[in-house]
Amino acid sequence: MKIALFHLTINIKSGKEAVIFELAKRSRHNWTIFTSYYNKNTTFSNTENIKIVELKDEWVLNQKNIIAKSCLNLPFKKLPMDDFDVLFIVTGGIDHLVAYSNKSKPLVSVCLTPLRTIYDNKFRKVYTKNQPSKKLKIFLQTPFFKFIDHFAWNSFEHIFCISHEVQSRLLKAKLVDKNKTEIIYPGIDINEFKPNWNYNKTFLLPGRIMWTKNIELGIEVFKNFQQQPPQFEDFELVIAGMVDKDSRSYLNFLKETSRDNKKIKFIESPSDEQFKDLFKNCYGVIFTAINEDFGIVPIEAMAFGKPIICLNEGGPRETVIHNQTGFLVNNKTEFVEALIDLAGNNTKNQELGKNAREASLKYDWKYFVQKIDDYLDSLET
Repeated sequence: MKIALFHLTINIKSGKEAVIFELAKRSRHNWTIFTSYYNKNTTFSNTENIKIVELKDEWVLNQKNIIAKSCLNLPFKKLPMDDFDVLFIVTGGIDHLVAYSNKSKPLVSVCLTPLRTIYDNKFRKVYTKNQPSKKLKIFLQTPFFKFIDHFAWNSFEHIFCISHEVQSRLLKAKLVDKNKTEIIYPGIDINEFKPNWNYNKTFLLPGRIMWTKNIELGIEVFKNFQQQPPQFEDFELVIAGMVDKDSRSYLNFLKETSRDNKKIKFIESPSDEQFKDLFKNCYGVIFTAINEDFGIVPIEAMAFGKPIICLNEGGPRETVIHNQTGFLVNNKTEFVEALIDLAGNNTKNQELGKNAREASLKYDWKYFVQKIDDYLDSLET
């Protein structure tokens, strides 16, 4: 089958781009990716064999007020669907609005999340904290957005949700019928992500450096960990990830909060090989994101044989097994205690790492792609 895939922007390295590219590369169907803005220099490489069509919609270049602009533009955006059998939309909250003007072919979606500022209470609480103008803006936008959002979602024949957390947001808001949804976990390349069983005295905090990742919590927790008995003084915290222009001020804030601590280091926009080396050689991995939709970092950590410490919320609750492949913690105190537990017991750390590697094997990309391919096959019959 010939599949048209739409996602609004492809210009960074994150879970959404990984989903799109792995699907296009591994599927037995023929995919063409349509996007309003594409920057091959700032997203994943090795995409030469993927057909990508940039629609060059200038209104997306400035991300300010992107939700309002999407509501005004996407419902009227016609895609060239004549030569395709299915329109497949990967949405993180607004991309699926393009469904309004493109109903000539079956509509299928991978939902990364419905719009978090409206449908994720934990996220919205942090986003609007001490920001009355943001609260007012969301209050005014919500009725209109929910109205058009409901009709957009009802255009789809099938919706793959990347976690139970994401599915629950859709169902709680009554945006879709549960019978139209299916859980499908994103994956990793098990053959590329392999452990070397080295455990240097470094805790790694990887992923995009942006405020939603709550990285200041990791810094605070590590500082508290450092104040524990002297045997922990050799441990380092390495924060590594991509930084876009909108997150530059956040990175500067993080550096300022840790500038007097020589054991906290930052690596901006590491290469894929650097990332792998950091995972392979660290002692354990920290993940502090706010109510994450799924969380690719925890399963990457597990694939490299590293125990993972996560907040006990969102997608990681579905992938991390407490005290077997890592820890799910509820507060700062539990976070520090988890670091102490691992750092003070190398045998346990390695045991959890081995468990984690074994648990990661079920998240191979082939299972993700197979499930989608099978559904697309069913549309032909």
